[in-house]
Amino acid sequence: MNAAGLPGDVDAFYAAIGLELPGRGAKAPIRCFVAPDTHKRDDRNPSAEVDRRSGYWRCHGCGEWGGPFDAATSSGLRPAEAMELIERHGLKKDKDGDDLKGRDRRNGHVPNGKPPAPPKPPASEDEITRWRDRLLGDDRLLARLHELRGWTRPTIESIGLGFNGERITFPVRARTGELLDVLRYKPGERAEGERKLLASKGRAREIFPPPESVEDDPIWVLEGEADAVSARELALPAVGVPGANKWDESWPERFAGRGVVVM
Repeated sequence: MNAAGLPGDVDAFYAAIGLELPGRGAKAPIRCFVAPDTHKRDDRNPSAEVDRRSGYWRCHGCGEWGGPFDAATSSGLRPAEAMELIERHGLKKDKDGDDLKGRDRRNGHVPNGKPPAPPKPPASEDEITRWRDRLLGDDRLLARLHELRGWTRPTIESIGLGFNGERITFPVRARTGELLDVLRYKPGERAEGERKLLASKGRAREIFPPPESVEDDPIWVLEGEADAVSARELALPAVGVPGANKWDESWPERFAGRGVVVM
């Protein structure tokens, strides 16, 4: 039973994907976690809500909506991992016996829905350059990052971090150098319910930076992109992965023939 005394542990499910549901009512207000960039100040005044009776959610600000499956995949889980988590928390079946595979099922839990939009481009190379220059030109922010994380200007510059006016940006690239996503990181204190790291909706998480760009051996693999930056301050040739539950089975081949230290 969940906090509202209803079948299936909706609260525990959302906590498992990094989203704590406040209060004990049937509907829990929450910041939009799918398209936070469409809201002011990362949706500090929550625009979305989760229905504890079904696990479905809707953002009244940007119009996005979905079920537990959509929430899990938006957080970076692969489809199979999302379904396993749904089943583990007792949300496997709806009242008609269908598993909760999201809004494409059209099962009526969320009225007036719309099909999911294709992923938006993460950013342009001009934006990446502008954000990088903005961070490197802000001595106060550089000093704050050194205070909070121990990061120095040379490391920040070498790895291409930037500042978009609200968060530190991590340009995530393919082994070819193609820009795949831009992670947005907020170190230090955050408001209740505010996530430390934001990724783009509909885009798979990746290794940061690509291991092919790291020349030294052995290569150190850490959980968390920010921790990889910190490791580089220690002169370690490090990359960061988003977490054990988001590990991609294709990644080991990218370390083939190299010494690897996993932290």
